[in-house]
Amino acid sequence: MSSRAVYGLVRSGFVTPLRDRRRRLQFSFQDILLLKTASRLIAASIPRRKVTRAVAALRRRLPAELPLAGLRISAVGDRIAVQSVGHTWDAESGQGIFAFDVLSRDGGIRVIEASEPETSAPDIDSWFAEALALEDSDGAAALARYQNIIAAEEQHLESYINCGRLLHLARDWQAAERVYRKGIAACAASETLFFNLGVLLEDQDRFAEAIAAYQQALQCDPDHVDSHHNLARLFEASGRVQHAIRHFNHYRRFTK
Repeated sequence: MSSRAVYGLVRSGFVTPLRDRRRRLQFSFQDILLLKTASRLIAASIPRRKVTRAVAALRRRLPAELPLAGLRISAVGDRIAVQSVGHTWDAESGQGIFAFDVLSRDGGIRVIEASEPETSAPDIDSWFAEALALEDSDGAAALARYQNIIAAEEQHLESYINCGRLLHLARDWQAAERVYRKGIAACAASETLFFNLGVLLEDQDRFAEAIAAYQQALQCDPDHVDSHHNLARLFEASGRVQHAIRHFNHYRRFTK
């Protein structure tokens, strides 16, 4: 989801994340599940206001011990259906829904129970664990698994980071840069992606671009120690002494 869509759902009360001391949003695991549900509903052409109204109605009806993340929420035509064990209902009205498709033929009516497709979602966590285990023994196989994860789940941040790092170590700099930039475009702002991109650019003597990447890492996390350190080095090497001193001071403050 775009950051604009996420902030819109936060403002509307769809999820209620906490904030850290720098006022950055902190999402719980349940918040993430709800945002993924909202993304699917919006992709199914359900208006965002209808999504928000439906979830507000759910929160009023459900007991506290039954979390929203434990329900299956999906689009049925222009309605939002909620399914728990043995029960399906309309999210806004609370009216029960039968999980049947009705077909007419030769003036008669046949009722056919809808069935779920026999497809299982990929086990991304297992793929990722396999890729990590393969890194030391078979880098090419690990790389292939990270690429498979990215193909299956476009916003899997850790796979972009590890895939780009392996390509960088193999000195396939162009491919590594493509992976990092794709990850930056697909995922939420990540200081690690920007920092790794900066290291990659620095290794190619693209110092101005490296400085820009490290500065973007600091926009994600103003306390990112390694970015302060590398910026201090690059600014010192280019004669920009005041900038170098400022970043060295940040670095020393966080490493005392």
